[in-house]
Amino acid sequence: MVVPIDKLASEVQSMLQQFEHGVVTALDEASEEVAEEAVKKLKSSSPVGSGAWKGHYARQWRVKKVEGKFVVYNNKYQLTHLLEHGHDVVSHGRVVGHVAAKPHIKPVEEWVQEELPRKLEEMIQREV
Repeated sequence: MVVPIDKLASEVQSMLQQFEHGVVTALDEASEEVAEEAVKKLKSSSPVGSGAWKGHYARQWRVKKVEGKFVVYNNKYQLTHLLEHGHDVVSHGRVVGHVAAKPHIKPVEEWVQEELPRKLEEMIQREV
């Protein structure tokens, strides 16, 4: 492509805008794919429990887009910290036991931190 020198700046700007659009699109697609996979991983690795509530917590993982970002969350958000880190059992103001931690969020978080940049790079290379 031969571009006259007086149109060079506008042509470069146009090319950069196209590249930016491709990167933004790739970031959005990669983020959505990784977030949806994270939800699947969390559903399969979450504590199941027992009784009438068996599996209820694990089924509550969701992903939504908020202000251009994908957020992975659990509808039973009150339990996430207690299950991930463990907690004391208190009865009548006295500690009567301890529930051990069941780490299930941290491994998925670490996977997301590795997977998102890898997937983004893959998608950008496909665009370029």
